[in-house]
Amino acid sequence: MNSPFAPIGREMNTSGQTCTHSPGDLTANDCGKKATWHIAWDTNLENGLACDPHMAEALARFMFVDRHRVGPECAMPGTAWDFDNKRCVYPDDPAPTEALAAALPADPTSTTVTPSALRAARKVAGVMGGAMRGAR
Repeated sequence: MNSPFAPIGREMNTSGQTCTHSPGDLTANDCGKKATWHIAWDTNLENGLACDPHMAEALARFMFVDRHRVGPECAMPGTAWDFDNKRCVYPDDPAPTEALAAALPADPTSTTVTPSALRAARKVAGVMGGAMRGAR
């Protein structure tokens, strides 16, 4: 059975924010067009960049966790995926971490977590590395 998720290819240099589509995962097949979309392929935040035609292909063929328009923070090492606002953010503001700490129960043995803690945890857990992978 074929997986509904995109096959993850090699790590690619995305500092120029180019499309990471690469049929066969071969350098000679790299798209190289200016990326317009940033895609989180899975819950591990394996991610890549796509031009409009390759985003349309991904929408037609694959499941993925999230996507947003490419912004200046995309492809920077250490950026965080902001699921609520559909963008990448550079975590120079400690607010998400502080919000998580404030929302967690004071008793560390408690299993009760507030909805605001879950939202903050999603933002904190969305920290990504700098390397991105293309779909092959």
